[in-house]
Amino acid sequence: PTQPITRTPSPQRPYPSAVVEGSSLNVRTGAGVNYPPEAQGFTLKAGDVVEVLSTAEGSGCEMANNTWFEIRTPDGTEGWVCSYYVNITNP
Repeated sequence: PTQPITRTPSPQRPYPSAVVEGSSLNVRTGAGVNYPPEAQGFTLKAGDVVEVLSTAEGSGCEMANNTWFEIRTPDGTEGWVCSYYVNITNP
């Protein structure tokens, strides 16, 4: 079972941008590996740029203290990624 997500919204508008650094990154429906991918086969690749909407603590992202980013892709898809695999470019 999945736990409710406690979001910390990004205080900035426009939202900070981030660049994906992982070679293939699943976008999940919640902040943790126990949440399924956003859409079947939907992944981001290195160099993709996303907006960071909020942060939350989740599971399976130990290398980044279990911090997950809620993101929005250029096509409007929203979901969650482990913060370890993205680099904020304009904080």
